[in-house]
Amino acid sequence: RQSWRATCEAIADPAPSVQWRKEGELTDIPESPIDPNQIYTENRESTEMDGVTRLTRVTSDLIFPKVESKHAGKYTCTAVNTAGTVSKEVDIKVSYTPKFEHQTLFKFYG
Repeated sequence: RQSWRATCEAIADPAPSVQWRKEGELTDIPESPIDPNQIYTENRESTEMDGVTRLTRVTSDLIFPKVESKHAGKYTCTAVNTAGTVSKEVDIKVSYTPKFEHQTLFKFYG
């Protein structure tokens, strides 16, 4: 199985908050993850001039260490502050090798 990572980066003043949502899911990530093996990271970095914070860069990663078919769908990253809201969407398609649902028995006659 492969891993998957989506990165969302927002730069704003005042500092934005970032949320991930999966289409069709009513719960927000990371408060209610879609999968217990999902990893959510966030890094904040501020730029200062004359001792005053001017811009804050928030980098948010949504990581699935082992991608499964249930992870397919549209994910939306939304950054919000008092000045407004911006969103970016990514569509994840999951392909996987075929497998047998039931064990097949082979009989040979001779």
